[in-house]
Amino acid sequence: VVTPRLAAMSTKSNLWQCDVCFLSNSSDISKCKACESPKPEAPTQATSVATPRLAAMSTKSNLWQCDVCFLSNSSDISKCKACESPKPEAPTQATSVATPRLAAM
Repeated sequence: VVTPRLAAMSTKSNLWQCDVCFLSNSSDISKCKACESPKPEAPTQATSVATPRLAAMSTKSNLWQCDVCFLSNSSDISKCKACESPKPEAPTQATSVATPRLAAM
């Protein structure tokens, strides 16, 4: 079953790409679904102040791309905001494994 919203999103002309996190969004929304950055053509409020998190995401070097859903995420988080997959180079919690002691000979 194809809903009207799904049909509208099926063509690239009905999508816009976020300048901050590069997510493709439906043309009928004025803010990115992932990072809430305004749509490039959308009017912005003069009193809008970027949050520190948004400012950190605005530089490509401060981003990492999820291996699962390909969303660009801020480098200061260890799992994807969309699918919660771990950051590729994020430290994993290692389980300690006891090594058997060698018997004295």
